[in-house]
Amino acid sequence: MGLFELTAAGATFMAPAFSLAFIFPLIAGEGGAYAPVGVVLGALAAILVALSFAEMSKYYTRAGGAYSMVSGEISPLAGFTAGWGLTILYLVGPAIPLLLVVDSLVYLLSIPVAIVVPLTLGIALAVFTVNALGLRPSTRIAFLFFLVEAVILLVVAAILFTKPAVSAPVAGSPLGMVSAVGYAAVWTVFLFLGFESVTTFSEEAQVPLRDIGRGTVFAIGIASAIYLVCSLAFTRAVPVADWNLGFVGGLSGFIGPTGNTLLTLVVLTSSMGALIAVENTCARLFFAMGRDRMLPPQLSVLLGRGNAPLLTLGVSAIVTAGLIAWFEGTTGSLAGPADVIIGILPGMLTLGALIAYFLVSVAALLRLRKEKRGPFLLVPLAGTLVTGALIAIQFLPSSIFFSADTLVGVLVWFLIGAVLLLGSRRVFGQKARTPEEPQVAVPPSVS
Repeated sequence: MGLFELTAAGATFMAPAFSLAFIFPLIAGEGGAYAPVGVVLGALAAILVALSFAEMSKYYTRAGGAYSMVSGEISPLAGFTAGWGLTILYLVGPAIPLLLVVDSLVYLLSIPVAIVVPLTLGIALAVFTVNALGLRPSTRIAFLFFLVEAVILLVVAAILFTKPAVSAPVAGSPLGMVSAVGYAAVWTVFLFLGFESVTTFSEEAQVPLRDIGRGTVFAIGIASAIYLVCSLAFTRAVPVADWNLGFVGGLSGFIGPTGNTLLTLVVLTSSMGALIAVENTCARLFFAMGRDRMLPPQLSVLLGRGNAPLLTLGVSAIVTAGLIAWFEGTTGSLAGPADVIIGILPGMLTLGALIAYFLVSVAALLRLRKEKRGPFLLVPLAGTLVTGALIAIQFLPSSIFFSADTLVGVLVWFLIGAVLLLGSRRVFGQKARTPEEPQVAVPPSVS
């Protein structure tokens, strides 16, 4: 993978249209007039962490991203914690874009309920087949989806900037300015989930020491530009009463039914690109953890003409399709509760990722301190403080961000991880590192 493919993988994972459709209603509705300020602060937090990832990629070029970085700099257990926190995003998270793909197709094609489950399974199989071709071709296919959504989003934003500005309240909720900005900032972190995926492809990069860090920064820079432009355009021109309808529903008064079809199409393309990117990332993380016997070593087997981790791609596809089939295809007492995928899961993804981001920021802080690079310590220090604060406030019952369901879900997920870790160590043993799999790739002087 060259710099282009690495940047494409990270940008496609973040899926701007999908995020704007799904998370933007929360940001706009609660942030009110201060939503753009919250988006800026949330983007700043994500960029600080991205810079820590980019810095650590100069020292650790093994597959696995946050897992490998934290394992080498802090400890294998801390690395597993970081990696397993991201598996919520990588393994279960694709259920959200798959649900949006299915719902978009149902809307666009008026698909009967009876074939929703077969449609879900067919889409999951199609994504698996694309990823089985290999990382480079599948990333390029995903990037085509990204280009479509980016062009449409920016065209819509340009149209909105031609409309007269509407007045907005001091805040969209009675929480006040500080809480409104804070709420928007926390959920903005969700918008950027996936920028770190570039670092999971270190072993497949042509020039990892140069391109992994650049790809990470470029990907988050592209997404930041799209989010900021779209959020400013939306909150400037759309009536406040329609903000909670999101980037799709809130624009109905401007573009009409034909425009709604176009926006549904862009959510569809965005979600398809994200599905391909996320399952590729999941496979590379599981590959690294399987190779180190943190998970069953079968997950590190490479097969097929594309030399792809087909087993882990299959696991990801099955979990994703199974969740949506349960959600869409069952009724009565067996029906999947709606709030699991569209309510609890986003909070779980954000908290799990924040744990990983916090640990990577700490690892970068330790590494730069060892190298006595004083002025550069401010970036990982700021990333550590910001991510630590965002984690902490979610555990305070008095906080507006507190969700008992989210915390229980994350706790259960980490208990499952602990069982898998102990089982893998007991059954398969711990694999010792070899000279062919170095921890620190280069001395600090190499850029």
